Amino acid sequence: SQCHSRDPLNRLTAMTWLTELIHHPHSGGDALLPYHSEVLAAIMSCLSDTEAEIRTVSERANADLLTLVRDTSGSFELSPLLDTLTKELLGKDDVPTKMAALRWINMLLEKRKDDMRIFIPDLLPVLLRTLSDPSDPVVILTLQVLSRISLADQKGKGKGLLLGSPSKMHKSTRTLEKARELRARQKGLRTPTSSAAVDIPGVPPPDDQFQMVLDAILGLFASDRRLLETRGSLVVRKLCV
Repeated sequence: SQCHSRDPLNRLTAMTWLTELIHHPHSGGDALLPYHSEVLAAIMSCLSDTEAEIRTVSERANADLLTLVRDTSGSFELSPLLDTLTKELLGKDDVPTKMAALRWINMLLEKRKDDMRIFIPDLLPVLLRTLSDPSDPVVILTLQVLSRISLADQKGKGKGLLLGSPSKMHKSTRTLEKARELRARQKGLRTPTSSAAVDIPGVPPPDDQFQMVLDAILGLFASDRRLLETRGSLVVRKLCV
């Protein structure tokens, strides 16, 4: 609770103690795993503090805790941790907190890929909402997280959402063709007719996470004209990287 204190000295002291606790030989390390969501919430509350010294200490504490969770071989619950992270994404307006939350989610998707599957239906709407953020770095990092989700079903590793097997590349190409058609219509332009017809989402459930992500992004563009106009080019460009 001292991390939320109005007194800067109390906040700094609390963050300093947390930083030391993470590395404590007896009370820190894996002993903190049952309390990681509470510790993370306290750290997140100070990432955008008005005091530079508090921000610096909280950034170090956040990096140390992320490393601890990433490298641990111990077990920990994902649900409370994801609850904390989604609350930060939806409830905060500052860029540092959102970037930190997205890095955590990205790490968890890499570390606990199979266990994270059950959380994707709830996590995806939060990430789609973050695509509307005014910060380009936040949007770009969100796309990286979406790419990791979409590639979870693939054995090989790719750099971008549109990389993968030929069949998936074909699906993604068709999807982006439709997105470009939607953009062109709003500008009053004509586009070449694709040889393969594509329906706007509102479609049957996807057969994998790859198609789920693509359909979700296309559905978002179809329903949000302003987002399509302001972020469409950035999203399509980054998905092709």
